[in-house]
Amino acid sequence: MRIVGQTLTVRYGSRKVLDRVGLAIEPGELLGLVGPNGAGKTTLLRALAGLTPPDAGRVLADGHDLAAMPAETRARRVACLFQAPMAGWPLLAEEIVALGRLPHRHPFGRLAQADHAAIERAMGATDTLHLRGRRDTALSAGERMRVLLARALAVEAEILLADEPIAALDPGQALDAMALLRRLARGGTGVVVVLHDLTLAARFCDRIVVLDRGCVAAEGAPAVALTDAVLRDVFDIEVVRGHADGDAYLVPWVRSPLPHAPPMERRR
Repeated sequence: MRIVGQTLTVRYGSRKVLDRVGLAIEPGELLGLVGPNGAGKTTLLRALAGLTPPDAGRVLADGHDLAAMPAETRARRVACLFQAPMAGWPLLAEEIVALGRLPHRHPFGRLAQADHAAIERAMGATDTLHLRGRRDTALSAGERMRVLLARALAVEAEILLADEPIAALDPGQALDAMALLRRLARGGTGVVVVLHDLTLAARFCDRIVVLDRGCVAAEGAPAVALTDAVLRDVFDIEVVRGHADGDAYLVPWVRSPLPHAPPMERRR
């Protein structure tokens, strides 16, 4: 499945959050979406999922209008992971992951053997099998994020849209999660991941889109999208670059010297 967002514009009241953004999600690709806070990353993800209707532009799925696709079909083909509060009632971790199978089941129907197998695969891939009997209220932030990632994987969709899936993870778990997303992409799934960790984005993503103030500031392979000039203009930072095990890496190091105004004033 290929998803294309064409000149997407989204407004919240009088504020334009996305301004004529174009983006394609290719099968078998891990696409990183990066940008400062408030750049429009989550809004773009929601628009691509069909959850936030754009004020202008449209989203196509294999050439057809995504908005015209039945909600049940869309839920089976596009899996989403967004930042969310606790469930509000004491669900078991395994029950949370089982919610990912709802698009494949009849309302109030029991889990089938295929559902149990998908849940087992998802929890195994995210190292959450040992949490299956733990209640949501007893999970740490990192454990809960891994359970939510397992729920998204359990859908076994053609497209996965993940909003900051490594935000609460420790460094080792973050590496595991990014490696998992890359393996998922290599298996043919189109994966879009919102990241603030530029080091991991540069290392794991096939392509990166940089958003700034609702517009695409740069797009391409990591070496093309995350140039020194882009990082100065968008993030106001300087980076240290190097190579390890044959791969290039970058590490945010210091704020860029600004001749005119501090970063927050310059973006107003």
